[in-house]
Amino acid sequence: MNYKDYGSENELLNEIQFEYKNFPWKPIFVYVVVGFLWIVFSDAILASVVKDYDLYTKLQSYKGGFYVTVTAIMLFLLIRWDNSKTIKLANIIAIRNQELASFSEELIATEDELSQKVSRLNLTVDDLNSEKQFIDEIFNSCNTAIMVWKLNGEVIEINNHFTDILGFDGKEIIGEKWFDFIIPSKERAIVSQLFNELKENYNVKNFENKVVTKDGRILEMLWNDSVIQNSKTHELAVVSYGIDITVERHNERKAFELAFKDRLTGFDNRTVFEKDITRLIDFKEPFILYYLDIDNFRSLNEIYGHHYGDLFLKEFSLRIQRMLEGCLLYRWCGDEFMVLEKENSTSCIDSLVEKIFESAEEKWCHNHIEYHPSVSIGIAKYPQDGNCREEIFKNIDIALHHSKSLGSSYASKYCSSFQNKIETKIAIENAIHKALLIDGFELNYQPIFNLSTKAISAIEVLLRWRPNTYKYSTGEFISVAEETGQILKIDHWVIRNTFEFISNHLKNSPITVSINLSARTICSSETIKFLRDCLIEYKVDAAKIEFEITEHSLIDDINESLQLVSSLKSLGFKISLDDFGTRYSSLNYLSNMPFDYLKIDKTYIDKIVEFENDLIIVEQIIQLSKKLGLKTIAEGIETSDQLELLSSMGCDFGQGYLMAKPLKESILISLIEAC
Repeated sequence: MNYKDYGSENELLNEIQFEYKNFPWKPIFVYVVVGFLWIVFSDAILASVVKDYDLYTKLQSYKGGFYVTVTAIMLFLLIRWDNSKTIKLANIIAIRNQELASFSEELIATEDELSQKVSRLNLTVDDLNSEKQFIDEIFNSCNTAIMVWKLNGEVIEINNHFTDILGFDGKEIIGEKWFDFIIPSKERAIVSQLFNELKENYNVKNFENKVVTKDGRILEMLWNDSVIQNSKTHELAVVSYGIDITVERHNERKAFELAFKDRLTGFDNRTVFEKDITRLIDFKEPFILYYLDIDNFRSLNEIYGHHYGDLFLKEFSLRIQRMLEGCLLYRWCGDEFMVLEKENSTSCIDSLVEKIFESAEEKWCHNHIEYHPSVSIGIAKYPQDGNCREEIFKNIDIALHHSKSLGSSYASKYCSSFQNKIETKIAIENAIHKALLIDGFELNYQPIFNLSTKAISAIEVLLRWRPNTYKYSTGEFISVAEETGQILKIDHWVIRNTFEFISNHLKNSPITVSINLSARTICSSETIKFLRDCLIEYKVDAAKIEFEITEHSLIDDINESLQLVSSLKSLGFKISLDDFGTRYSSLNYLSNMPFDYLKIDKTYIDKIVEFENDLIIVEQIIQLSKKLGLKTIAEGIETSDQLELLSSMGCDFGQGYLMAKPLKESILISLIEAC
C-alpha cells in the first residue's frame, strides 16, 4: 500500500483499522466453512463410492489425515496471506510514521517560525502602537493648531491646541464644516479664496485670516494648508496648521503707531509727513504747506505743568482737524504742527489761515485753568518756493521765523527777502561765537546817580562789540543770543569780567555795580555755582553787586525765578526789577520777590513831562515802592524837566544821557577818581 494511493490519512487509517479488525475471523471463517463442507460432503461422497466397510473405515482414517493436511496447508496459506497484508500494513505504517515524524518536525519548525513571526509581529504591533502614541502626543502637544478636513470643509480631526485656542472640542466640530464655526460672518469671502487656491496649487502658505472663538473673541491666525491622500481609501483631505498671531499683529500695529503716529494726538507724525511730501514731489503734484507754532506755549507748560500742556495739545489738534476740509494735519514736534493742502483751483490761503486762527485761538479751559492761545504760521508752496523737500522745509521754516519775529498771531507766506534776515541771524550767531573765543566783546559802564546828592552811587554794566569789529547793534546780537542759547555764555563772560573790574578798581569804593541777567541764566542750574566760584576767585563782596532781572525773564518760569532770586539774596547780592511796567506789570512779583530796587522803564520817563497819565503812573510806582521798602531807579533821563519831576516825586536814583552816557572803563575810572 502506497501512502500516495490514499486520498488522505483518514482513508489509510480506516483501511488499517478494517484489516486488523477483521483479521482473526477471516481464516477461522474459511476453516469453519471448509471443515463443515468436508464433514457434510466427504462422508457422503466416500459412502457412495466405497461399499467395503473396511476400506471405508480405512479410507475414513486417510480422509481425516488428508483433511488435517489440507486444512493445515489452507491455514498456512491464509495465515501467510494475512501476514503479508499485515507486513504491508506495518510497512505502510512505518513509512507513514516516518512521514508523520518528518511532518511533525516540519510542523515543529513551522511552529517555531510562526512563533518567531508572531513575536516579531507583536514587536511590530508594539512599535506601531508606540509610534502611533508618539505621533498622537506630537499631534496633541505641539503649539500649532492642527485641523484635518475634507475638501467640502467637513472636519475629520483636530488636536488639543486647536481646542485650547478656539475653544471647540472634537465632539462639537468633528463632522461639521469648520467655516460655519470659526469664520466670522464678515470674513466668509476668504473661504472661497482659500478653496480656490487649494484647487490650483494643492497647498496654501502663510494664509492669514480672522477667526472667532467659542466665547466670541476675534483672533488673527496664520495658516499653512496642504492637500494629502489617504493611502487606503485614496480620498483627498486637507491638513491645516494654524498659529495664533493676534499678539504679534497687535504689537506690529502698536509699533506702526509708534513709528508713524504721534503718541499724544494720534495724528500722523513727522515720518509720515516727510514721506507724503516726498511722494507729492516725486509725482510733481503742487501743494501748500502751513507750519503752525503755538505762541508762548512754554508758559502753559511751566506754570501749570506738562500734563496740562499735553491736554491742550490734544484739544488744539482736534480743533484744527475739525475745521480742515481736504487737508491733512501732522504733528511736527512739540507745539508745532504741519497742515498739507493739495493745491487746486479752489485753494485759498487767506481763507484757510483765517479759519486756523479762528479755531486755534479759542479760549481753552480745564478745571480752574484758562489759557488764551495764539498761533504763528509759516506758509510755503510747491514748486514755487522750492524744488525739493529740503528746500521746501528750509523756506517754510524761514516763513515761520518771520511770523514769530513780528509777534503773536501772524502768518507769513515765504518770500525770498526773508532769507536775508536768516542769513543775518546766522552771521550774528557766528560773530558771537567768534567774539567769545577771541575776546571780541568789551564792557561799557553807565553811571547811576543819587538824585538827592547828584553823586554816582552805582554803575550799570553794558555789553558792546569791540571797536571796528561788527556793525550789528547790541539789541540785534542780544536777541539772537537769547534765541540760540548763546546768551548764557555771554552772561558768564560779563559776570567774570565785571567781577575782575570790581576787584581791580572798586574794592574800597562805596559804588555798586549793576549786571543784567537773561532769562536763560535765571533758569540755568549752573548760575549759583558759577557765582560762588567767581566770589571765591575774585574775592569780591557780594553786597557790591546788583543783578537786574526783567519781568520777561520772571514770566518764563516764576517758580524757578523765585528760587534763583532767593539764592542770590542768600549769597548777599542785591536784586533789581528792571523794565517794570513794560510787559505784565504784575504786583505779585513785588509782593513775593525779595527785590531791593525797582527800575522805572524809559517809556514812562519819556512822557512824564507831556502826559499827565504817565506822570501819575510814575508817581504811583514811586510811592508804592517806598511803601514796599524798595528804592526806585529812573531809566533814560534825557531832560532837566524829567530830572526835576523825578526828584520832586521822591525817586531815589536815575540814569540817562542827561547825566552821563555809557563810558569806557578808563574814562569811568577817571570820573570816579575825580569825584
